[in-house]
Amino acid sequence: MLPRSSYLCATALAVAAATAAATQCTAPGGACTEAETKQMIQEAVKAALLSVETVSASSVQEQRRLLGSPHTGTWPPTGGVAAQIAATNIAMDTMWLLICAVLVFFMQCGFAMVEAGAVRHGSVKSILFKNLLDPCFAALTFWAFGYGFAYGGSDDPNVFIGDKFFFLSNFESVDSYANFLFQWAFAATAATIVSGAVAERCKIEAFFMYNILLTGFVYPVVVHWVWSAEGFLSAWVTSDSLKGKLFADVGMVDFAGCGVVHMVGGLAGLIGASVLGPRSGEWKKYGTHNAPLVCFGTFVLWMGWFGFNCGSTLLFNGGDQSSHLASKVAVTTVLSAASSGITSCFIWNRLGEAWSIERTCNGILAGLVGITAACAVVECWAAVVGGIISAFIYTFASIFVKDKLGIDDVLDAAAVHFFCGMWGLVVAALFASKEALTLAAYPEPQIEGLFYGGSGKRLGVAVVGILCITAWVTAIMLPFFMLLDKKGMLRVAFEAEVEGIDKTEMGGVGYVYTKPDPSMTKRGSWASKEGENAEKHGIEMGQVVVDATPASTTA
Repeated sequence: MLPRSSYLCATALAVAAATAAATQCTAPGGACTEAETKQMIQEAVKAALLSVETVSASSVQEQRRLLGSPHTGTWPPTGGVAAQIAATNIAMDTMWLLICAVLVFFMQCGFAMVEAGAVRHGSVKSILFKNLLDPCFAALTFWAFGYGFAYGGSDDPNVFIGDKFFFLSNFESVDSYANFLFQWAFAATAATIVSGAVAERCKIEAFFMYNILLTGFVYPVVVHWVWSAEGFLSAWVTSDSLKGKLFADVGMVDFAGCGVVHMVGGLAGLIGASVLGPRSGEWKKYGTHNAPLVCFGTFVLWMGWFGFNCGSTLLFNGGDQSSHLASKVAVTTVLSAASSGITSCFIWNRLGEAWSIERTCNGILAGLVGITAACAVVECWAAVVGGIISAFIYTFASIFVKDKLGIDDVLDAAAVHFFCGMWGLVVAALFASKEALTLAAYPEPQIEGLFYGGSGKRLGVAVVGILCITAWVTAIMLPFFMLLDKKGMLRVAFEAEVEGIDKTEMGGVGYVYTKPDPSMTKRGSWASKEGENAEKHGIEMGQVVVDATPASTTA
């Protein structure tokens, strides 16, 4: 559980303790004088609020004990109204986290549909296979190593990497399984981004290896830097771990993962696509083969993003504050996505393209990425501004990567995730307001963003974070992909790519193209001439009819 939840929980417990004290005095048989009642309430509130200071000075492990972990049962005391309220709050927060984890996991379906629709039809089974196995590998590697590297804090704090809780050993006394599930879904998301960038020519074995490396080591280290209680970029560093020293006195605000998730996945994909080289043939002319899948996948991703951003509150029952925060996060997420989608739609049209579903979908995703770091710390108008700028960043990053660098990033993964992820960190540094920082329970000093007259420290830390994440991912993933390429383990053979990776590696294509049966056009309300026109225009516009007969499973 991330440290920010401590402040919300402790505040709720203070209210619960006061309520319990008043109940004990006013209940039948609890004849307390007015002075005694007042004193009991004051003492209960004082004791509960003391937990706020203790939690803010504690490690992630100590936090669970103070909040009455069901595994330890050390606090609050068993029995009584206060304990029952606290236990109910924890149960409701666990349910909230499980629901949001499932939403984030369902984003895998969105990625699968977007990628399957965007690649050529001869690579559909391959890309779906990779998306299917992505959360499988992520689950095992994050369980074995990833969680320990990310959150395995110790008595001797390490600002770079965690060093315990591998295979979740001794885990139950300090954290919840719901939180592990939530963190695993994030790790799987980071790895899925890569598959879209290297689609249609990357060997399946290479996918296995980069997925394990990314989710088991590269991504968790960045998590430790930014989200643990000990990381050098963390805005949640505690006094027990590093004497309360925040980087540049503020730490880096990345509420839901612009840098941690999207920059890591987007840059890894960019590096992989660069080392792989472009697809054979005139790859710049290759287009989406199934627009409905791309559109449907975008809707699924947008829905899942509510779990991604709103779930990063980690609490829903910490009084009005946490539920209000989750609601506000949902609104800023919607506004950024909407403004970016509309802006992207018009930008590409003005650049000479036809009205494009694909560009609009990527614009929506760019807005979702661009607000992820700042969704809890900015006002609604700033989310709209940030979304508009996200569309411009996506547009020109896509042109830069493909036309200037000549890198065949099939799904514009780098433009959407890496470049807009960088912008998202800057949004938080520019537009964070003091009121929003307080609502999100960021610790003091709550220095505002540069736009609100802040000192510029937040912007400086964001730049440092961008440079550190970029350097780390490049230092690991570039040699890794180059080694695979040198060993002939990265790219499929030219003949396999031309014939279609599904036929050569998956035993057959996912579905086959066929012209409409002329006899079918004469049935129902279609006249023969109308059927012929439909067939003609269908072919001209690149549309297909799917054969109802399953494709052969043999090459």
